[in-house]
Parts: sequence; structure tokens; C-alpha cells
Amino acid sequence: MKSIALHPKNGTVDAFYLRPKKIPCSDVWYCDSPVGIHTIQSTVKRLCQSAGIIGYFTNHSLRATSATRLYQAGVDEQLITEKTGHRSNAVRAYKRTSDAQQASVSSVLHSGSKKHKLEELVDTSPSKFKQ
Repeated sequence: MKSIALHPKNGTVDAFYLRPKKIPCSDVWYCDSPVGIHTIQSTVKRLCQSAGIIGYFTNHSLRATSATRLYQAGVDEQLITEKTGHRSNAVRAYKRTSDAQQASVSSVLHSGSKKHKLEELVDTSPSKFKQ
């Protein structure tokens, strides 16, 4: 990942988002300090406005979307927890199904129901033939 390679080599801060250097070197673009909370909060609003996205979106919107997409991509839950900053299994609340996953389940259930209906219509039990 290119961004990680541009972090300080022996950084002491355990933060996902680091503050960019005012004058980046060719191999290190980020300071060994986290981005400020107000910077992150205003970034979401600013990005949505410049993209023309209408609605109320927060950092939590990004956190939830990120966790959901990571789950759908098959990323290990422990890694998702580390990247989203969760300290418990609360991250599982973001384990949402995609439209493709829901369509797959619907297809399985729909095809299964036809089979059961057919079996109900055609009664081949031995008791019907003994008389």
C-alpha cells in the first residue's frame, strides 16, 4: 500500500490517519502525530459537499461503510476491528448483506420452495397404494 510506505519508518504513534508534513520528503509524507479530531470531522462534511452528495453524513457513516465493505470483501474480523478502532465485537453490527448476497439467498429459497411444493402435490407415499 503506497500510503503506508510514506509513513515515518520508526513511528511511535498508533494512529490510522497521520498528519501530513507541510513539506514532504520523497520517502516520508506524514508526521509522527495523528490528524486532529476537528480536521477529520470537517473532512467528511467538506468531501460530501464537494462531491455534491446531499444528506447528513458523519465520520460514523464512513466507519460503518468501511466496516461493511471490508466484511463483504472477506477481510478477517480482527483486522476490521483494528482498522475501525472497535474494542469489542460491536463491529459485527456493520456486518450487512449486499444486494448480491440477498439475491443469492432469495434464489436458493425460491428454488427450494418450488421443490417442496412439487413434492406436496405428488404424494407417492406407500399408504396410498395399499388397499
